[in-house]
Amino acid sequence: MTHIEVYAFSGCNKLKDIYYAKTQAQWDQIANSDQIELQNARLHCNVENIESHWTSSSVPATCTEDGETAYTCPCGFSYTEVLAATSHVDENTDGKCDVCGETTDAVKNCTCNCHKSGFTGFVYKIIRIFWRLFKTNEVCTCGVKH
Repeated sequence: MTHIEVYAFSGCNKLKDIYYAKTQAQWDQIANSDQIELQNARLHCNVENIESHWTSSSVPATCTEDGETAYTCPCGFSYTEVLAATSHVDENTDGKCDVCGETTDAVKNCTCNCHKSGFTGFVYKIIRIFWRLFKTNEVCTCGVKH
């Protein structure tokens, strides 16, 4: 940054503190002394870690829901960063998410009899036991292990 324009902080009536990483002399070269908002704020120069002045709170993302991290500066400015949903993980291909235990979309959308409920599902549960014993037909067309 080489210059701060006159109206850069216009309307920032709650600006109380300015944290600047360089020296007072360097600040004086870029700041516009006509800016009332800058005149009323305390200047903190030679701040090594400006990010440490921010506070944050987070809601972690889940398999199906976005999360967020909200950052707040002491001056009152804040912004929110969206953390994208992680989606289900099924590394052992058992049809259940390894993170949350929910049935994966592959199984929900599968039209094979092996994933049906009721009597058909019960019969296929028994058939899957034999498939495992004889190591045949180990994987459904949806990619989930039988």
